[in-house]
Amino acid sequence: MISVVIPAFNEEHTIGLCLKALVRQNTKRPFEVIVVDNNSTDQTVKAAEKFKKILNLKIISQKEKGRGPARQAGFKAASGEIILSTDADATVYPEWIETLVSTLEKSDAIAVTGPCRIDDQHWFTNIGLNIVQPSVMRVYRLMYGHYWLTGSNFGIYKKNYDKAGEFSLGHHAMEDIDLSF
Repeated sequence: MISVVIPAFNEEHTIGLCLKALVRQNTKRPFEVIVVDNNSTDQTVKAAEKFKKILNLKIISQKEKGRGPARQAGFKAASGEIILSTDADATVYPEWIETLVSTLEKSDAIAVTGPCRIDDQHWFTNIGLNIVQPSVMRVYRLMYGHYWLTGSNFGIYKKNYDKAGEFSLGHHAMEDIDLSF
């Protein structure tokens, strides 16, 4: 079993695209999707519930705000021995599950991560996230011997996640980088 964890806060306009992308996955592997509602004040939960008939979907609630607490709640609820992480405003490609899981299985890696393309921010922010960040990740790997995990696109064995000590509740952002360390 593979688990896909998606933290969501006020994502009623994006969660549908995210979940549609998961419906379209080209994999024969069984997977569950866990949407963690992080105190949304909009219709995020209602938008996600529309996918319960076509996805193995759980919607749970995490009252403590922040991506760290939300991801931690989702990872605790995960049934899979491999957990994948993405964001509610992300649209993964059709081979996403298969690529991350097979890469993890074929290597001796503790976790795997990949890039993402950001195009919904100010043009300057988009450039920073799409060009500068991947370059900095490569330099980081040269310095420290591993990439940092990107919350919108990573996979980890549940046993390794548990061994690493889970996501910190104190991190409302950069919880993915904290887990990398």
